Amino acid sequence: MNSFLACNELSVRFYEQPKPVLHQISLTIQKGEKVLILGPSGSGKSTLISVLAGIIPEHVEADMQGEVVLQRHTGVMFQDPDSQFCMHRVNEEIAFSLENRSVPR
Repeated sequence: MNSFLACNELSVRFYEQPKPVLHQISLTIQKGEKVLILGPSGSGKSTLISVLAGIIPEHVEADMQGEVVLQRHTGVMFQDPDSQFCMHRVNEEIAFSLENRSVPR
């Protein structure tokens, strides 16, 4: 696959669930392309975004099958950005992120 982000025949099942949240999803996103992920609650939108951002399976355990193409510097901002910040000041938030990535001072 020659793309910015992509998945081919992606299936994701969380271990406590009998059925997969995503079943054989194929998607290709080119650099600069704008994409809308739309669906009802529980349809797997956040799961797909978490896979494309590298959160699943890196930080969240799940049974994942299929091929995924990720870029090294991909980030995601979920629906409620206030719940994603830990610190009260911008410089503290940036330092926290860099410390978690073991970036030397």
